[in-house]
Amino acid sequence: DGNRGGLRAMVLYSRIVALGEMLRSPPLVSLLEPLSSYEVDFESEQRTEDHEDHAFCGIQFDVKCLSQVPVEYVVLKGIWVRGMLGHLRVFATRGSHRDVRDDATSWHKVFDGRLAPSPDELCCLAIRPLKLRPGGVVGLYVHSSRRGDEAIVYDNSRRQRRPRPTDVLQLLPGSAHLSPVPFSDERAAPWAVWRERRDFVGKIDYGARYKLWSPSANLEFPRTFRGGVLQLVLAFRRLRFGDDLAFYVLNMCPYDWFRAAEIPFGAQGARKKNNEDYDAKVVAK
Repeated sequence: DGNRGGLRAMVLYSRIVALGEMLRSPPLVSLLEPLSSYEVDFESEQRTEDHEDHAFCGIQFDVKCLSQVPVEYVVLKGIWVRGMLGHLRVFATRGSHRDVRDDATSWHKVFDGRLAPSPDELCCLAIRPLKLRPGGVVGLYVHSSRRGDEAIVYDNSRRQRRPRPTDVLQLLPGSAHLSPVPFSDERAAPWAVWRERRDFVGKIDYGARYKLWSPSANLEFPRTFRGGVLQLVLAFRRLRFGDDLAFYVLNMCPYDWFRAAEIPFGAQGARKKNNEDYDAKVVAK
């Protein structure tokens, strides 16, 4: 046990030394690219659940750019909705919609068009691109001038899903609008009040520009990636390749490059038990 504890201490010490020397930024670090070379190098979509709870004239909700993944910014490109649709407009505001829900002067229009009814299939509204940086929030307002309760489908707010470790965006609960006139409140139409705790139904198209690894950005990357950094630097030093080459390789790796090596907690326990069973059989022989 003493020898094993001493070995662990030596391994820990070597890792700390490697990390300290790595963060001293040798000459090559200044040549590493801080961002991916593409303006938007990742296309994806953020889809919500659809319980077909309600439909009416509009929905306001917030979109937040999360900081758990090393992105420089995210660009919102399209909003997909369904319903009887009609004359649709999309407005956006910096910050939460809740503070400026009825204030039309705080919003700017990013889409204006007429769409044919599509009660079952989602239709894309190609909005003017909106850029969000980590931690930033933008309020969105999708509105139809069609009268009645069939224009835009939305849901009651349910238990909010926790973001996954790879999520870049989070769609927050919003408010539904029952008036065919955008931004109108109960003074303009007493029956057309806002309905709280409503969820957007559809999906958001977006692109993201990711940061690239460097010693100064190390703490912005996931824990599994930082573990891979230490292992790679130590391996390159053992092979006498030097840190410069290791930094260059790491600079080209996406943030989830080492995620495939991560073992879930349950699987880790199962693997440990299998190893113990194997060791016991070897000793028995």
